[in-house]
Amino acid sequence: MQAIVGLWHSLWTTICSEPSSTHRVTAQQLGSSMWIVIWAAALSLAFVCSTNAQGSRRAGDDFFGRKYALVIGNGAYERSPLNNPANDASDVADALKKIGFKVTLQVNATLAAMRLALAEFESKLPNDAAALVFYAGHGVQYQGLNYLIPIDAINKVNVGLDLTKNALALAEVTQQLSSRRKGITVIVLDACRDSPFTNVQSIEGGLSRSTGLSDLRTTDGSTRKAGGLDGVMFAYSTAPNVTAADGSGRNSPYAKHFKEFVRRPNVSLETVLKLTRIEVTRETNGQQTPWYESSIDGDFFVAGRGRIEFDELINALVKSENVWHPQSNGQDVITWKDAKPVLNRTDKSEFKDGFNKPINYGFKKRGSVIITRDGDPVHFGENDAKPEPWDVTLIGSRAGVDLISLRSGGRAFTGGDGDIFESSAILSELDQCRRTTSRGAEEHRVFRIKESNSWLYKYRFCGASSCNVEHFVILSDYGLGQFGCADGTRR
Repeated sequence: MQAIVGLWHSLWTTICSEPSSTHRVTAQQLGSSMWIVIWAAALSLAFVCSTNAQGSRRAGDDFFGRKYALVIGNGAYERSPLNNPANDASDVADALKKIGFKVTLQVNATLAAMRLALAEFESKLPNDAAALVFYAGHGVQYQGLNYLIPIDAINKVNVGLDLTKNALALAEVTQQLSSRRKGITVIVLDACRDSPFTNVQSIEGGLSRSTGLSDLRTTDGSTRKAGGLDGVMFAYSTAPNVTAADGSGRNSPYAKHFKEFVRRPNVSLETVLKLTRIEVTRETNGQQTPWYESSIDGDFFVAGRGRIEFDELINALVKSENVWHPQSNGQDVITWKDAKPVLNRTDKSEFKDGFNKPINYGFKKRGSVIITRDGDPVHFGENDAKPEPWDVTLIGSRAGVDLISLRSGGRAFTGGDGDIFESSAILSELDQCRRTTSRGAEEHRVFRIKESNSWLYKYRFCGASSCNVEHFVILSDYGLGQFGCADGTRR
């Protein structure tokens, strides 16, 4: 038995890691009668290791720093123009930028422009990246294959076969992007409007379920085989063979909800699509039901995990019904070290007010979260290797939270003026409350948080080589007075 265990370990190490001369398997270790068993075990291990390697590449990843998006919106057609695709593309592009995507945007593109954008986009992709394509505009099907319609194609298509020369086949997009063996590819199509080719009966509105990869039609009408669909997701704005609405407002129903849900951190892409489907189905009274299919292993957290935009965090903190348990869009993004408020059992406080006096409080609740601005983390660890979470501490009494401390994980800011959040659109500074020492080494600033009865206080102190910055969210007029202001007037 000991020999079997030792041999199993040798097999595991040899197959699942780098080869080593110390893990050779010899006939002397075990009788020849067991070799069939051993070879079966080796084959099983090889399969397990291969599966684990592939699964770890895609399971539960947020692809930080490796998210790319190509967004196209076509509406200015010569015939059957669409009002919303340009807005849809622009708004989705903005949403993706805010969650860390490097975005290429094309609005009202010709076939040549679409192909060039796709080629340039693919050439910039790292091997292990998340690639997302969002297309809004006309899309049709011909002989079971899907085509995305450029703005210059309408008057060039007189028979169905003309699509192969004048439109972009979905299979062409998929093949070009899915050839990477690592990473994932997501294709989102808000392209199921009515067919603009009403005079060509062989062309149908809506899109088919077929991706066309197994039977890729070329420009001369012939077919050729293409690659597989491992690590690919397709999302459609409505069910197969059904048309979708362009929308009467700024956006189509699908783009309207997709752009909002895709920004939610700690939410998988599949959950984003399900939430979008629920809202679109409800808004259209069941006339439009989005649909998707996926071969991606695990979950892709599109907006990342454990991170949140500054504006969204502040709104969650100041507008929650129960501030001891703040949530953002129904998702508790903060990682809490304390499950509930903890009693303060010491007379000395770790927090100081605007006059360097200890802040007295009865309870606190500690947590951490990565804070972002426009999708980019605002603070990194040593050597800028990865985002560093901020410490979030709720301070108050049994009655509720009075102050919220935001600290940058204990690491000082080196150089710069320390302006991290001040440019946020939800803040407006109370100039009368600003205090600065003669040499500028110490600074106190107060900002009103718009649409709330709350404020943000910033304390900045600079030493010889670095600056320390601390922020407090102030939830009452009384708390405001502790930081140099009373009712918005400097004390």
